[in-house]
Amino acid sequence: KEVRAVIIREAKAAMIPSPPPDSLFGYARLQEAGMGAKGEADRLRYFVASTRETHVAELLAVFNRLHVTPELLLSDASYFSREFELYLVELCAEISGDPEFAFHRGAKLPPRALILAFSLLPLRKVYALLPQLTAKFVKTDGRVIETTALSAVIRWSAGTQLSEVAEPLRQRWLEMSCPAYKGAYAAIPSLVSPGDPPAEVADLRCQIRGDEFCEWIFTWKGPS
Repeated sequence: KEVRAVIIREAKAAMIPSPPPDSLFGYARLQEAGMGAKGEADRLRYFVASTRETHVAELLAVFNRLHVTPELLLSDASYFSREFELYLVELCAEISGDPEFAFHRGAKLPPRALILAFSLLPLRKVYALLPQLTAKFVKTDGRVIETTALSAVIRWSAGTQLSEVAEPLRQRWLEMSCPAYKGAYAAIPSLVSPGDPPAEVADLRCQIRGDEFCEWIFTWKGPS
């Protein structure tokens, strides 16, 4: 039987790490295990959330077994399967003990430098550009349904992404991805104007509950 190699280009490495900034990984333990260099501390410390012994050991064991180094994981040139992304995020969530880990992870995903390029635009226009901005990092189906001066309605369909996930894992993948997108989009106001709070977000429809797509309304405060 012929076996063909398939290049995985599903989950970009740069989109995987990002727990909350106040929850730190035991970087010293990674160093002790020979899994990182001192210069990477600032990036690795956002990768997972605490130093709970059993989970740190499990994470290192996964890295070693799959021949994945922190350097490879943090490289912009690396890609991983969606199943690996799911496993890694679930493990990090368990380590952190944060029930909102997926949302907080999403809030760390938008590159601030890219968002700042649009900082002179009103927030409604920044939200109107979100599908194009998102497309720079991931192939997905995002649409802007409506924007006002203080709100935006965004629709996301997992579509082609979900088809790349093994069927038994699809519900769990949605439970990881839906809040991550919400967190990323809610973070826009505080990224555009540091010091401003993130947007409030409410579900209108949700694929986790069986809807055809997710639809969220984001609201933010106007200038005081």
